[in-house]
Amino acid sequence: MNFLDTLNQNQYKAATSQSQYLRIVAGAGTGKTKTLTCRIAYLISQGRKPERRVARTFTNKAAKEMETRANALLQKFRECDGVIVGSPTYYAGPNGALCAVLDRVFQCDQRCGSFAGKPAAAVINCRRGGASAAFDRLNKYFTMNRMPLVSSQYWNAVHGTTPEECRQDLEGMQTMRTLGDQMAWVLAGLQSDPQPAKEPWIMTNFVR
Repeated sequence: MNFLDTLNQNQYKAATSQSQYLRIVAGAGTGKTKTLTCRIAYLISQGRKPERRVARTFTNKAAKEMETRANALLQKFRECDGVIVGSPTYYAGPNGALCAVLDRVFQCDQRCGSFAGKPAAAVINCRRGGASAAFDRLNKYFTMNRMPLVSSQYWNAVHGTTPEECRQDLEGMQTMRTLGDQMAWVLAGLQSDPQPAKEPWIMTNFVR
């Protein structure tokens, strides 16, 4: 579901406004935190730099709510047995808001390494082109965190702008079914084999 689909008409107008400055008056329980969160995600999806976004709230309760929502996905990743991340394609890349969330999730988990060993796959939808570049971007999250990639019979992509059009992509649908079978097979196999030991991380750069 698109995050903007959860907003009512007035919330949507505020979240997607093109004005540089906004002043919105709203009472308790009207969805201010949700609207603010969606606006940040919308701005990032439009190409704004995530590191330039700052969210401020009037109460500790609202601030805690935003933190809880942002960390909910992190907890789900840690609890699940395998991961499949899907995205439409924009400018030959995944959804910007999705990448912003994944940046946070994988950065937070990088030191404790709880994602390691979880099989993962990326699924891409596009109208015509750009699927391979978007597919490669999502796979980098997994390969940098010791997560085995689950393959199919082709790149995990389906073409179409609506669910009905995607169902007409018969090869794409078969690729998705094969991916599901492969994921189930890998999950079953991992239960019987221990995970390889992790070496201490040697972090270097290109300066010698």
